[in-house]
Amino acid sequence: MAKAEKSRSGFVLKASLGILALAAIAGAIWAGGRTADTSYTTFTVRRGPLDIKVVEGGEIKAMESQEIKSQIKGYEGSKILFIVEEGIYVTDEDVKNKKKLVELDSSSIKEKLTTAEISFKGTQASLIEAEKAFEIEVNQAESDIYTARLDVTFAEMGLAKYLGTELTGVVMKALEELRKEEEAKAAEKAKLAEAARKEREELVKAAQEAAAKVAQAAAAKVAADAEAAATREAVPATAVPLVVEAAPASTVAIAAAPPAPAENEPRDITLEDLRIPIPDIDFSGYARDKGKLGNGEASQKLSTLRDAVMMARAAESKAQNDYKSQKTLFDKKFITPSELENFQINLDKCIAGVTAAETAEQLFITFEFKKEAQKLMSDYVLATRKLQRTEQQALSKLAQGRAKLLSAQGLFKIESERIKDYEDQIAKCVMVAERAGLVVYGGGGERYWNQEPIKEGTTVREKQAIITIPDMSKMSVKVNIHESDIKKIAAGLKARVRVDAFPDRELDGEVTKVGVLPDSENRWMNPDLKVYETTIKIEGTHDWLKPGMSAQAEVLVTRLDDAVYIPIQSVVPQGDKQVCFVIEGDTPQRREVETGEITVEYIVVTKGLKTGERVLIRPPDGSREEQMKKENEEGGEGKKKANDKKEAPKPAAPGPATSAKPSAAPKPSA
Repeated sequence: MAKAEKSRSGFVLKASLGILALAAIAGAIWAGGRTADTSYTTFTVRRGPLDIKVVEGGEIKAMESQEIKSQIKGYEGSKILFIVEEGIYVTDEDVKNKKKLVELDSSSIKEKLTTAEISFKGTQASLIEAEKAFEIEVNQAESDIYTARLDVTFAEMGLAKYLGTELTGVVMKALEELRKEEEAKAAEKAKLAEAARKEREELVKAAQEAAAKVAQAAAAKVAADAEAAATREAVPATAVPLVVEAAPASTVAIAAAPPAPAENEPRDITLEDLRIPIPDIDFSGYARDKGKLGNGEASQKLSTLRDAVMMARAAESKAQNDYKSQKTLFDKKFITPSELENFQINLDKCIAGVTAAETAEQLFITFEFKKEAQKLMSDYVLATRKLQRTEQQALSKLAQGRAKLLSAQGLFKIESERIKDYEDQIAKCVMVAERAGLVVYGGGGERYWNQEPIKEGTTVREKQAIITIPDMSKMSVKVNIHESDIKKIAAGLKARVRVDAFPDRELDGEVTKVGVLPDSENRWMNPDLKVYETTIKIEGTHDWLKPGMSAQAEVLVTRLDDAVYIPIQSVVPQGDKQVCFVIEGDTPQRREVETGEITVEYIVVTKGLKTGERVLIRPPDGSREEQMKKENEEGGEGKKKANDKKEAPKPAAPGPATSAKPSAAPKPSA
């Protein structure tokens, strides 16, 4: 509103200056340009240099200023406890001593700071606990993995100790091949699952496309039916047969399309997946061939059993020979039957010993060796699986511990920054001088309609300007240039500035900034008014200049060294032509002219007039009224033709049962 009033006052000032200039011209003509014909006031056409200017009113402002704003966060705002008086001058000594300019109420922030510090202590303890717990998890994971790896090593060593190096290599190779087969199967399952997923996606996509086509076809049919219904007469609802169309195949495809799988849906687990893969190795065959066992514990035990069989067979052979020799002596009556019976018992015992030794060897080969080999191989497989399980569990626990640690660190950081922010806001409640200059309350004199004036006790919101300290050594005037003149204004153009409070002083200036877009603050007041804010720097330093003073700026657009010009009031528009009235003899005669640049007082004539000719300053009575009447008549005729064209009736659309004839066009009005 303040800018609009200043622009309006500038316009009034400009009009007043124009009237004064016209009065001066009329006085000059009255003194030396009057002819014998005293009925007309004339102006002698001039030729010479002419300055083309743009004159606008504006307001004095500082080029640079320190704006002290409230930096206290929150919608409730902060109350001003202390503020320096408006109008005092802040000196360089005040800046050096950091003189206090404003102090805001910080009691509520201090309460928040106390609460935040209490909460921060608990958060700090939780962070320390999370850090220690994470270290413990790391150490525990290292120990568990190391123990599991030792179990794998010991299981492999036990297998090699019992089976020997050669047979252990065979077992390890079989286990490796089985592992590769399992990985290949898992990869194939993943490939099939990915193919199934893509197939489902393609099916869903095809169903969606089909549904879109059906919807488009239905919309087109509805539009066609509506268009057809508009061109025929209404038919009773009972006469229209009810047609039920079958659902298109695309809708069936939509119904048949399986739902899209979840992003990380877990796979199905079967009993086959839960079986531990163990290679099928015929250990009995290796036991029968002693050379394949190598130097393992099983080979030594098998050798011991076979040696026992040999010893039992040797004892049996000796007992057999002894019995035969004793039988001969018994037949010759050299020994008694009881003595022969002892040899028979010894022979039977040796035969039983051979049977026992052979049975022990077969049991070892068939059952014991196979069982122990399978057990040791299973121990190795289970140890490797335990290692994998331990590693996965360690990673899972470490991930959980890390997540807890990160959460504690995040909370610690948030509360630390919150405390720092509260401390920073408490410090910002006291605002000191940072630049020398004049103290002005608020944002340079502009204030919202619902905003309280700045004073002690006023509540200010965040980012609200409390004090502005302009740099009085660099002043400017800001004017709003109308859109019809903005194309003439550019940075670097010279200007002259006159302050309303000191009209006898003229200041030199230069255009430094031209608005790219229209001033948005005035749009809501007058949307049709487009003005561009332009800054004109005032050269030099002037102690008497104050921000907010009203001023008028004359921007020198260009200077025409040789121009023919007359007063701007002497030219009147008639139709699409410009005319003036020239004194020929004693009577004014109408003459068409071509015009160029325009100033506040004069208009340049490029064709139609000569230097020295006299033109009427004010056109004859009735010339402007005649032009306005002609424009009104042309405008009325154009509107009437447009209305006739708009109201011409259209031919009725023929219905199915009747035919309509086009109505006759209306006759043009006279």
